[in-house]
Amino acid sequence: MHLHDLLDTLFTRLVWTSAQAVLLIALVAALIRLAPRLSAALRCMLWWLVGAQLLIGLCWPAPLSLRLLPAAAPTATTTMTPSTPDLSLAADAAATSANTYAPRPVDTTAANATATPPSHPLPISTPTALLALWLAGLLLQSAWAIRHGRRSRRLLATSTPCRDTALEAQCRAQAQRLGLRRAPALRMSCDIDSPHVTGLRRPVILLPADAGFSPAEAAMAVAHELAHLRRGDLWLGWIPALAQRLFFFHPLATRAMREYALCREAACDALVLQQAGVAAGAYGQLLLRMGVSAPMHPGLAGASPTFRILKRRLTMLQQPSDTPRGVTFWLPVLLVALAGVLPWRVTARPTTDTPAASHTQARPSAATKPSAYVHATAHADAHAVSGRHIHIDTDTHDHARDGFALIDRDSMIVQGAGVDLDHARSLHDSHDSALWVRRGGKAWVIHDPATLKAARDAYAPVVALSREQGRLAGKQGELAGRQAGLASQQAAAASHRADLAGHQADLAARRAARVAREAARRSSEQAELQARRAALDAERASLQASPATADASMAEHARRIAELDAQRKALDTEQVARDKAARQADQKAMQAERAELQRERAHMQKSDAPSQARIQARQHELAEQQKDLGTQQRALSERQKAATAEAQQRVQKLLDQAIARGIAKPVQMD
Repeated sequence: MHLHDLLDTLFTRLVWTSAQAVLLIALVAALIRLAPRLSAALRCMLWWLVGAQLLIGLCWPAPLSLRLLPAAAPTATTTMTPSTPDLSLAADAAATSANTYAPRPVDTTAANATATPPSHPLPISTPTALLALWLAGLLLQSAWAIRHGRRSRRLLATSTPCRDTALEAQCRAQAQRLGLRRAPALRMSCDIDSPHVTGLRRPVILLPADAGFSPAEAAMAVAHELAHLRRGDLWLGWIPALAQRLFFFHPLATRAMREYALCREAACDALVLQQAGVAAGAYGQLLLRMGVSAPMHPGLAGASPTFRILKRRLTMLQQPSDTPRGVTFWLPVLLVALAGVLPWRVTARPTTDTPAASHTQARPSAATKPSAYVHATAHADAHAVSGRHIHIDTDTHDHARDGFALIDRDSMIVQGAGVDLDHARSLHDSHDSALWVRRGGKAWVIHDPATLKAARDAYAPVVALSREQGRLAGKQGELAGRQAGLASQQAAAASHRADLAGHQADLAARRAARVAREAARRSSEQAELQARRAALDAERASLQASPATADASMAEHARRIAELDAQRKALDTEQVARDKAARQADQKAMQAERAELQRERAHMQKSDAPSQARIQARQHELAEQQKDLGTQQRALSERQKAATAEAQQRVQKLLDQAIARGIAKPVQMD
């Protein structure tokens, strides 16, 4: 397979898979909306199927054909202008097309666009440019994944074994209760702020060393990570992760994979509540305490990546859900898998046998992808004589009763079946101008110059109209490429808006987490100061209650009371200073975050609205131009149809005259 063919196949699969993913995502979203009590595990599996569909559509070699379109016409007219001296290769391509393209519709617009390029062709086609951008984005995604993988290995290398024997015993008991063959190792790390589970062959649960979990909270955190292992999320999660990396440009695919991650965490939450017998309120307090934390790749974190995800997880803890089992669980999964996971294409129904005299020319269409037949014919352009014109009009069935072929050194016109094309190619290889005639089982060859000239004159208008159609098709293809470029700009703008919204949500989540941490720190400091103050008050009261027996003792007594009063005053001053500094730091951080959000919002409003307006105006302009070209194509098609019918009538008369005059030499049919 040539590189051009490989790139074309890859681009086609990306486009079709992206379009099919939109339908599948809409189906899953509608199913979840219509059945709000679906369990988190079932929702997770449905969103996982979207990731599987994206990967299968990109790798599947032969998509399923849904024959929903009407059958194609039995004949087709293809015009091309070759460019090097080997016409036998052009005839080979035409013969291949006559034998192979019958079950598929032929797009003459695409063929003409290939055969008659615009006067100023672009150095790089639009699909090639889009694929280059996709590969560049894929390299960035790969670099990001490699960096996070190295971070994961570094965290494992710097972690220390867990010394809490009670927690390890609870981990082994919970793993046995969940049906795991062996309990994962527990390790402590100072570089994380929430529990993680990582490792495909030998899973390891990493716990934050300075989190300060109570024994009950640590047990719930470990139970959540064990739930990931019980569900096989470390293995299954690679499918959505790869799909999100490969289709990073697809906003709906990104949203679907985020929904999968949310439902995966919610399913683990539900499994913890069900298997460990934990109260929903206590588990929700643990989620709030862990707050917001970015997940470690390739691993699974117990904390939520954003504040919005944390809020949705807490909401799902309070909502009742059905827990289907067996057929009830797998039936929606099978329905969604059959409906949209396997790649499919909408194609035309196969044609039926028609009489030989029925020759219908395929009408051009501006937005149809070239078929395999068109590609085979166009491939012969590079091997044909520069400046020559080859017109091929073939019947798609080998049962055509009549046929003829007009062969010159610089042109060839064939009408009929594959046998006519084979004899025309043989005559052309002999470099002899001739007219091949077949009626039923008899055939003749005519070399009379006057008859040949009359036949060429009869088909001259058809050839001219075909060239004009090729020129219009080239313009339509160029406009389609420009429209695709504008659509790509719109998609990039939408992705930019989504990134900004995500950035704003992350800022808000970080602020909420910081406020929570500061509140906890202030509460701890206030408790410490109050404890010290209470100790001073107790010591002072004890000194005041004990009697002094001597003057020296009385002086020491008074000095100690004064010292305690000074320490109490210093504690009060320290608390006031700490509170003031904390308030100032909070205000400064809030002002900085608010300014950053305002700058992001202003930049988005300033740059997005004019750009979108320009793109929409340009799209409307290109659509009008496409409409005008389509009108011209339809008019040319009608003219060519009439010219073809007239040319066929004139040629039939010439054949009758040649046979009557005896200048048609009989040929033995094989």
